[in-house]
Amino acid sequence: MWVPDSQMIWSDCYATMALMAQGTSRIKIGTGVAIPGTRIAPVTAHSIATINRLAPGRTFLGIGTGHTAMRVMGMNPMPLK
Repeated sequence: MWVPDSQMIWSDCYATMALMAQGTSRIKIGTGVAIPGTRIAPVTAHSIATINRLAPGRTFLGIGTGHTAMRVMGMNPMPLK
């Protein structure tokens, strides 16, 4: 199950994934997609690691430029390099 990471549009993706992890036992849970421009890397790593503790082996981390989320916050999307 993909969970969007757009802070100004949706609820917090990691809180949502924690609830999903507690209420399911088989579905895969992850970000669709995490946005590097809105959280520093150690925070994202810590958050997804916490979800993986709740749903071992069912967690994935999708990463993208965050075009929509960044624009909503008045910022440019992350550049691709």
